[in-house]
Amino acid sequence: MRIAFNAAFWGARYNGTASVAEGFARCLAGLGHELVMYSPKNHYCDLPQIKWRPTPASLSVGGSALANARRFAWTQTALPFRLRGEGADSGDGESCIESLVNAKEG
Repeated sequence: MRIAFNAAFWGARYNGTASVAEGFARCLAGLGHELVMYSPKNHYCDLPQIKWRPTPASLSVGGSALANARRFAWTQTALPFRLRGEGADSGDGESCIESLVNAKEG
């Protein structure tokens, strides 16, 4: 399964949210899924199953006081257009989990 993963929030600082995102991405890659990771930095250059797509650094946590508003606007406007061209089976967390459950049951 090809899954798009929005990690635009992940900046230079490694925090709890980044730790969860990394564990989730590495677990899915370890299960053989291909991930398209949207983040300002390529955190997964060691895993060939994860394809990196750069996002503006101004969207990451700690980028500025406006980072949350910018990230929300980017997620609602630019990201859907980028996802259409990826051919991902799933592009958001809820659909991703539902797709994985259905794939396991089927």
